[in-house]
Parts: sequence; structure tokens; C-alpha cells
Amino acid sequence: MGSYEKRLGLLKLKGSASMSFSNYENKVNNVAIKNESIAQSYKASIDTNFNEWPNFEIGYEIISNDYKSTVNKSTFITNRPFANLEAYFLKRFTLTANYKYNNYKNKNGSTHSEYDFLDMDLYYKKPNSAWEFKLSCQNLMNTTSIRQDGFSNNLISTYSYYVQHRYFLLSVKYDL
Repeated sequence: MGSYEKRLGLLKLKGSASMSFSNYENKVNNVAIKNESIAQSYKASIDTNFNEWPNFEIGYEIISNDYKSTVNKSTFITNRPFANLEAYFLKRFTLTANYKYNNYKNKNGSTHSEYDFLDMDLYYKKPNSAWEFKLSCQNLMNTTSIRQDGFSNNLISTYSYYVQHRYFLLSVKYDL
């Protein structure tokens, strides 16, 4: 795994990469079955660092999971553009928003799924006050399910998970 950051004035360029590899062998009815898994992730983004303007981050992530066994082979790819926003306004409010779009597919075309998430928080805090109020909304796009892949000793599989529907939460914080 590795990462890199470079600041250019009010911009920050970021990049990261990670990879994992596993290789093992099972015997089923005295037949050797070789299994191999390679997971890779690459991510790049640009951040801003403004004092008087909203700050944002935009980026792109690619995740690849390659599974091979003696009897089967599958490659799952997720393309994930994302955007994050942090804006201060009226000297008391902060708005944060995080958006991710996921395009998930099996390279052979048998599995394809698109879903996105948008989470937002609105903070209110008076200067020099111990009180802070936060209104959160999770899953604003109301995504109902996601897909992920898995690899075990004998099985390459895709799972569908149901996710919690859109919900709101009001939080109150007091600093002692």
C-alpha cells in the first residue's frame, strides 16, 4: 500500500494504491484445487483549502478483485467517482456533503449493479457557545441494496445486501 500527497497553493493532489494477494490449495476427494485472489485499489483526488469559499474534494477510485481457482475465474470491478463538500456560511452554519457513485460489474458481464450514496450534515454553533446542533441525513438517494463479491475455499460469489433507507437524525452536543 502506498499514498502520495502534493500541495499546490490552495489545492492538494492525493493518490493511493493498495494490493493484496492470497494463494492456497485445497484437496477435495484427493483432487488438488488451487485458489488465488488478487485485490487492487487505486484512488486519486483533488482537494481545495479555501478560507472564504466552500472546500471540495473530487476524485475517482477503481477497485478490482480477481479470483482464480482450478475450476473457475472471475474478476469484479468497481468504478467509484466521488465528491465531498464542506461549506461555512452565515458565521454559524457548516454544511458537509459526501457523494459516491458505484458502478459494480463482473468482467464477463453476468453481474452489473449501479448505486449511489449521498450523506449530508448541517451544523449550527454560535461563536463562544458550548452548544452545537447537527441535522444529519444518511442515504439521501434512498439506495435500497448494494452488491459485493466474495471468495472462499470453494466458492466465488456475489452478494446483494439491503441497506437502511434514507433517515434523518438530530444531534445536540454540549461541551463541558
